[in-house]
Amino acid sequence: MPHLVKRYKEEFALDKILAKVRYVRILDEAQQQYFHNQLEDRLQQYPRIKLVIFDTFSEHFRLPELGYGERKRVLSQALMGLLEMA
Repeated sequence: MPHLVKRYKEEFALDKILAKVRYVRILDEAQQQYFHNQLEDRLQQYPRIKLVIFDTFSEHFRLPELGYGERKRVLSQALMGLLEMA
């Protein structure tokens, strides 16, 4: 049993787990749209990707230049694209 504990500690070491994590920092709406446009290709290019997490997904769509209707349309298109990929 101690050999299993040692093996699990090695497999689930924080640095080993984080070495497999990739992230993209998106700073504005243009970068977010570019990322969405490239996401399907990236998922096909790297089939071992198992999880994609978006933090504050709608933040970049709160631009004052966009009216409510336009913002809703752009956000809906992005979400529908993600739904299709899923």
